[in-house]
Amino acid sequence: MNWIVIQAQEILKDLSHLFTAELFVIGDKHFSLGLIATLILLALTAFVVSRFISEWINRGVLARMGMSRGSREALAAVIHYLLAALGFVIVLQTAGINLSSLTVFAGVVGIGVGFGLQNLASNFISGLTLLVEQPIKVGDFIEVDDLLGTVEKISIRSTIVRTIDGVFVIVPNIRFVENNIINWSYQDPTCCIHIPVGVAYGTEPVLVTEALLSAARMESGVLYNPSPKVWFKSFGDSSLNFELLVWINEPENSDPIKSTLHFHIEHELRQRGIEIPFPQRDINIRYSEALGAWFDKDNSGEEANGKARRETTTSSSPKLKFPFDKSP
Repeated sequence: MNWIVIQAQEILKDLSHLFTAELFVIGDKHFSLGLIATLILLALTAFVVSRFISEWINRGVLARMGMSRGSREALAAVIHYLLAALGFVIVLQTAGINLSSLTVFAGVVGIGVGFGLQNLASNFISGLTLLVEQPIKVGDFIEVDDLLGTVEKISIRSTIVRTIDGVFVIVPNIRFVENNIINWSYQDPTCCIHIPVGVAYGTEPVLVTEALLSAARMESGVLYNPSPKVWFKSFGDSSLNFELLVWINEPENSDPIKSTLHFHIEHELRQRGIEIPFPQRDINIRYSEALGAWFDKDNSGEEANGKARRETTTSSSPKLKFPFDKSP
């Protein structure tokens, strides 16, 4: 029994030595495994507390002030990162680490940022730019390159966008700084939809205008102010080209609204007997001597072939001989 106690004490002594043994020195501070574990635990605690405080400010204070969702999320994110940074500094000061002694470490990190961490640093700075300037906010309907969707979250490194199909896409923040962005919700979400319509030649333009405006009034997503408009765009190769202009305040629903309008337009045109034409082409052939000779040669060849076939058929037909036939 005493042997077990002695072995347990030895193990505890070894573990104590493992956590207190000096690993490296920065400035006048000696770092051990126990100190590093304590710093990590305190830093995580500061991060969680800052997250809790920022969420409470977002939902409990800013929401009551009537701020928009995008502004609340951006301000809460800035508060979260500021509190986390402040908490990290407090943890270092509490542990007795002089910040001036970290200049060498900061220099090493700077070199790493200049090489391997360049993309991460670019996304970090771009995230701060998005949170401060707010060219896009949470809840905005945006289009960047070939991506179309609603902003769900803006973090310090990336932004989460939910597409129309319900897919969540994580986009690096640098794309929103370097590329052109279409923000359909910026200031005023009202936008215009253009729907081209072609009708057959000979159709009365007034009837087409009435049909298109009637179709627009049947869609609940179309705004009455500004009111729908119809433009006579051009005389096409096989159709008179019109364009229906309607305004909506839900850019994320533009595709469903377009689909419904197409159904209504087809119904209204059919009710008025207005035809949607197929593409038509007129082919004009210039008759030349070479072309005429080719046709004459082809026709003469067909006549010769037909005559030869008739002669072959006549000569190859078997001659039937009956008992009462005396001819040889």
